[in-house]
Amino acid sequence: MSRLVVTQLPASPRAPWLEARRADVTASEVAALYGKHKYLTRLQLAYNKIYGERDNSKPDVAKRRGNILEPACAAAVEHDHGFVPRKVRHYMRGRDLANPLIRVGATLDYEIDVDGAALLDALDKAKVPHGWGEFDGLPVRLACECKSVDRDIFESEWADGPPVYHVYQALVQAMLGDYDGAVIAALVVNFAHDLHLYTVPRDLALEAKILADIAGFWGELDEGQLPAAEARDNKAMAKYTKPRDGSFIDLRGDMTWELALEEREALKRRIGGLEYEVDAIEARLKETLGDHTAALVDGWSVTWKADRNGKRTLRIDRRTN
Repeated sequence: MSRLVVTQLPASPRAPWLEARRADVTASEVAALYGKHKYLTRLQLAYNKIYGERDNSKPDVAKRRGNILEPACAAAVEHDHGFVPRKVRHYMRGRDLANPLIRVGATLDYEIDVDGAALLDALDKAKVPHGWGEFDGLPVRLACECKSVDRDIFESEWADGPPVYHVYQALVQAMLGDYDGAVIAALVVNFAHDLHLYTVPRDLALEAKILADIAGFWGELDEGQLPAAEARDNKAMAKYTKPRDGSFIDLRGDMTWELALEEREALKRRIGGLEYEVDAIEARLKETLGDHTAALVDGWSVTWKADRNGKRTLRIDRRTN
């Protein structure tokens, strides 16, 4: 870790920032190296580095909510725990002089400077697990990642703590900024706007592995080796190719693809039959519900409510408690 040299670049305006990110595997992308990112696959990460990220100008509800509520999340951290997050306005780039393939970057949300005793006291009072006893009485610097999370998503994806791709992000941010650790603050978008705080300790062994895996990713990409496509890549594949009219690839005699297409046809037949069975169960359930908006079923949550436009949506979730 001592060989990692970190420089600071402007985090705005957006276009130069996106171009800077293109040269690095960023903290928010690291989980894609391990197939643990919710939105990004390893192949899509590679394409982003080859062609650049697509700066989608279309409205994004989640991104809009995040931009608006990020300051509110920071304010909630101060209100609930007494820590004062300070906005970070630069992009951090890490390089290893001994290994040019280690190219990593991160854009932080906030950072926190706090007395260790006060930190531990606040975390203990809030019953936040931390394992940071060694900070008692010392000045502590923390990276702070603020998230605004829809209530339903929080209940389904955060039950056991932050999703792993957020943990990787916070860990890499703490590594590049040489912070003592990181906290992830999740502001739940519900009536009370509940705040949940999670601690992410430094892990030197994991950090070394991440840097080695980043180097491996860049090494393969520099040699022209693309990661294998997976199911989640299917809809995005057309974005990175340009059709040449009249061109073809001859796969005759390749039993691999002949068998794969036979399997695809059989699977689609099975899917069609299963979808029919699902529709039949849901139709019978709606018939039973009638004008009611919910059903009480042991082990399940069942609702059939109308939105503001009068469209009713059936929702079925397994209860976890």
